[in-house]
Amino acid sequence: MSLTSHAWVKPFRAQLRSSTSSGWFVRPDRHGNARLLVQIQGKKGQTLNLGHSFTKAESGKILILCSRLFELVKTRGIDIKTAFRLVNGNELDQDSSWESALDGFKKRMALNISEKTWEDYETVINLALGFMSSHRPAASGIELIEMTLSRWPAGTRRRKLAAQQLSRFLRYRIEMGQLTDNWGPPPDLTELIGIDIRPKPKNYVPNKTTELKDQEIVSLINSFPDTGAGKEKADAICLIAEMGLRPHELNFLSVKVDPSTGEKYFHCSYQKRAGAKHRTKSRRLYPFPIKGTNWNLLERWQSGDIKLPSLSSGNGAAECLMKYLKRRSYWKELEATYAARGENIAIYSLRNSYCLRCNKQGLPLAAVADAMGNTPDVLMAKYTWANESSTAEAFQKIVA
Repeated sequence: MSLTSHAWVKPFRAQLRSSTSSGWFVRPDRHGNARLLVQIQGKKGQTLNLGHSFTKAESGKILILCSRLFELVKTRGIDIKTAFRLVNGNELDQDSSWESALDGFKKRMALNISEKTWEDYETVINLALGFMSSHRPAASGIELIEMTLSRWPAGTRRRKLAAQQLSRFLRYRIEMGQLTDNWGPPPDLTELIGIDIRPKPKNYVPNKTTELKDQEIVSLINSFPDTGAGKEKADAICLIAEMGLRPHELNFLSVKVDPSTGEKYFHCSYQKRAGAKHRTKSRRLYPFPIKGTNWNLLERWQSGDIKLPSLSSGNGAAECLMKYLKRRSYWKELEATYAARGENIAIYSLRNSYCLRCNKQGLPLAAVADAMGNTPDVLMAKYTWANESSTAEAFQKIVA
């Protein structure tokens, strides 16, 4: 029996004509999917897969979708494929002006930043607006950030600030319903900021995030209250420190079972953007506990004893945890101690400490990189001790 001969099809077609036009038809393709055909006199016919099966159960959704597409095509003069992307949230709504959005963003930011800081924001955003009005505008938030950051050398502080400032503007537009989610910046801007490879003066001191000592991590966690928010933050810190996580990866944890051994393990499904077209793979996590600790993270996770704090506001997990840390007296002491040596600590110090812990035990760099969701090249560029003292120690162990 042909799909078009079912009893529901005739009234469906009548409803379609009444909500669209006589040149609009929906027919099943050879796979049973609903396909829209638009035939307007004097113009080339257009076809579109509607993403629904050609069935009575889906007919109501098809009618609603076609009605919305027809309204967009009629009022804006766009083709059905562009209209479909708009309806499904994959296309910038052209009615939302980038320039007018800047005014609204300024009003919001004026409550929290100085006029001088706003001038920095405006410089970056105006540069981005220039790209959006060019003959080849960006098609996503990440592409727009990449275009805009091309003005500054990789790894520089100004490039980092520009990335953060433009990211806030894009998040604001999404929050206001002016842009769709594909315009959101990545949760981790590190790859877009890049690494500064310019020659450094002899007296140059790198402003990198220093790893914490293992005992400092333990003391930090022990300084938290053992109830409520304190317990939630402590568990988040433990997970990052023991498995070398990026803070954002806390949102992507699960427990899986090794089919060959039956062993349960933590798995991270986050795939970090690596360049314009590639992403890192999801990965198995390998805990490297700090000596003397017994946090039982896997067992407690499975039993539901670990409840993580909300990590989605602002810049996400890193910002959430840093706000809490900066209120803790022990963290303030650590910051002062490291600052006196010209060093900087942050939430990523915990990830760095994991890398150093693995390195000191002689684990191969490639294995550590794989466990951390990096490549050996990236690891060596970020953690300079991974290709200096570790090389000597590795050879000493072998010779001994």
